[in-house]
Amino acid sequence: MIYARFIYAAIFILSLVWVVISDWLLDRSYGVLCYGIFHYLPWCYYSSENSIGYYHLMKVSFSLFCFHLCLLLLTIPASFVKGTTIFKNIHRRLWWIKVPLLVTFYVCTLVIPNPVYLLYMVAALILSVIFVVCQVMLLTEFAVRTNNAIITRIPEGSKILLIALSVTLLIVAALQYLVTGTLYFFCFPVWPLYMLGFILVAIVVIFSIAIERGSLFVAAVLSLFFTFMVVLAIESNSEFWAHWINSFFHFFDFILPNVSYCPLDFGEYGGYWFKFFFGSVISIVFKFVHSIWGGVFLVIAVVTACISKFGFAPLFAQGEFAPESGYDSGNDDDKESGAGITYHYWQFHALMTLASAAIPVAFGSLSSGFISWYLPVTIIVSVIIGVALYLWGLAAPVIFKDRQFFGPRVSSNAV
Repeated sequence: MIYARFIYAAIFILSLVWVVISDWLLDRSYGVLCYGIFHYLPWCYYSSENSIGYYHLMKVSFSLFCFHLCLLLLTIPASFVKGTTIFKNIHRRLWWIKVPLLVTFYVCTLVIPNPVYLLYMVAALILSVIFVVCQVMLLTEFAVRTNNAIITRIPEGSKILLIALSVTLLIVAALQYLVTGTLYFFCFPVWPLYMLGFILVAIVVIFSIAIERGSLFVAAVLSLFFTFMVVLAIESNSEFWAHWINSFFHFFDFILPNVSYCPLDFGEYGGYWFKFFFGSVISIVFKFVHSIWGGVFLVIAVVTACISKFGFAPLFAQGEFAPESGYDSGNDDDKESGAGITYHYWQFHALMTLASAAIPVAFGSLSSGFISWYLPVTIIVSVIIGVALYLWGLAAPVIFKDRQFFGPRVSSNAV
């Protein structure tokens, strides 16, 4: 089937929508479900009115994880076996089998006791780190390939403008991260910083539409992705950051108070109702915005996986990569795939498997606690690597004029 990978993306996005809707429904129908219809399910034995939606999120994540893990294992041999259509059918067709299989996985998760998901929680944290690293590399490669292709098709003067604006965008985003971290630890609500990031990206997108038909859109998406990851890293484990920050402030006889409770604790304002009202409002807004941006983060990741290219050649340089010959090479490399790109079936499902495991982290369910102290560090390191690769991708065609990079070949007089 043409555009099969977009069907996988649509299923994933619909699952995220179901997570949001079901969380609202389950919180309001807990009594009817667990004291009536589903009172015999292990799901209800270990759930409360406040946790039933949380465990359902884990079940949706686990069902998608198992689904793509099965497809990953089934399509790995496609890279080694020629002259057969079975792997092409598994990846692109047989939806009358794959959709019921996914539904079966989902139903089975409803009868698995909630304590079992404690192990999956640990696995999800580890796999989420791998997913973040892979996604940074994938999105960066996509941005570099797109910008290189654009540079060869726009007027000479606009090339310098494109590079300058792309670099400026990353500098502005870096300043935003610094401001975000500073204000966060002084108990400034973090949701306005999300909005600032959104406004920044929106301005760049609107501006890019007027300049060369959206050539800066990829850089804007990259900035959006980096913004979410860094803000998530800052708020995911405030105790971890407080330890290091207060160690530094100790030399100045200053200790930052209430770090563990930001952005929900507003200090000593006095007045129980004042703090209760604003604490409740900010808590609701913060959780809502966090969930929405978690969904945006995953949607960008999945869609990028559908349209980008796997297999990172050394420092984004490549030789003449021709599609492999054969009846079924294991790659989406023919007209049926709907795109002029090449990637292995198993690579696509590997990223989708990691994305499924990242759902609890993206929605904030597993972004804190003593076992996730390494998550903020990994995210920020990944961001630094991504920015470095992005800048290298812009500079490499200028430095190495005789090598071919992603996109059309860059001539010796290229900017």
